[in-house]
Amino acid sequence: MRKTHLVAALAMLAATSASAGQWEHSATYINAQPKDADFHGSALLIGVGYNIPVGPHTSLTPELAFGKGVGSSTYKVDDTEFSATLGDVFAANVRVRIDMTEMFNLQFTPGLTYSELEADAGMGGIKLVSDGEWDPSLGAGFGVKVNKNTELSVNYSRIFGSDDTGDTDIFGAAVHYRF
Repeated sequence: MRKTHLVAALAMLAATSASAGQWEHSATYINAQPKDADFHGSALLIGVGYNIPVGPHTSLTPELAFGKGVGSSTYKVDDTEFSATLGDVFAANVRVRIDMTEMFNLQFTPGLTYSELEADAGMGGIKLVSDGEWDPSLGAGFGVKVNKNTELSVNYSRIFGSDDTGDTDIFGAAVHYRF
């Protein structure tokens, strides 16, 4: 299932490379907080995208990102204590960037996000890995251009999970480099 999604996303990026734009790399730190849950998770993601100008102050950037969870969070269910960590995280989205000034822009990011949760149960040593799901996401944020090729951005996204997984709030900070 992951391979099919990855091939489709790579085809999307390849199709965009025919237009007049710039490739972009990104490094992102995220903090995820599932709604109605007593834990959070963090992850580092590395991404690649292709920035396409669509107007004098607007651009679209289809992008793919992959990352792994870092750190863990402890929470309790009944009398059992768990340690939870984000596992694999994939994101396929299109960042819409609207330049407000030469240095400052607003960003809107619809997309799909896949994530796994790994949990270890206290003394029994039981390890649980959730089946990841691709869920729709929607985000907003802003970016500040450091120079012609480098931008720093912060954003908030909501992953709209299924009835089983629920929604998740994501706060992120990223460095983008265009070449």
